[in-house]
Amino acid sequence: MKGKKLLEKLADYLSLDQRNQRKKREKIREVLKQLREKEHQLKARIEREQDEEKRLQLTRELDIMHAQRTKGVEMLKQLQQE
Repeated sequence: MKGKKLLEKLADYLSLDQRNQRKKREKIREVLKQLREKEHQLKARIEREQDEEKRLQLTRELDIMHAQRTKGVEMLKQLQQE
């Protein structure tokens, strides 16, 4: 194991709260990554869609997904400052 990993392991043992915070941050990062991928997929679907009504619905979904991702990024920033 490298030094950085050993230090992280030691910090985990010393502080249960830090470990829980780290797990929470990692989980949020995973969700944000999934949201970003879905956002890219939706953008591609919007470009390919011919039906204007369906395109409008997909655009609304994209707006909602983007708002959720923005909130997640803000939450992650807050957790990193603590």
